Amino acid sequence: MALTQSGIPDNRALLGPSNQLRTYQEAAGVSDYPTGGYPINASQVELSEIYNCWLVGQNAAASAYIAQIIFPAASFTNPGPATQVLLKLLVSTTGVEVAAATNLTGAIWNLAFIGY
Repeated sequence: MALTQSGIPDNRALLGPSNQLRTYQEAAGVSDYPTGGYPINASQVELSEIYNCWLVGQNAAASAYIAQIIFPAASFTNPGPATQVLLKLLVSTTGVEVAAATNLTGAIWNLAFIGY
């Protein structure tokens, strides 16, 4: 249930005194998809809090799925950043989440994160 994360070189930007933009490559492992999505903690992308996250690219293997970034409900009840987001994958033809332990080997997503 762990993505292999790799920072994309020379793809960081300071956005004022406290915010940063960072881009990471997220590679799925062998049959490790957890129900509800892969958790991505802020510390895994060298941040303390995540304000925003979005998909900026994917390879051919990942294009068979719709990737959604889900923030915890508390981020919307009391607006603010989150310490974790979920990369949730949906089957593109039905809008239903892929089953736990689905083999997504070879699927790679590039995600951009804004936070501090």
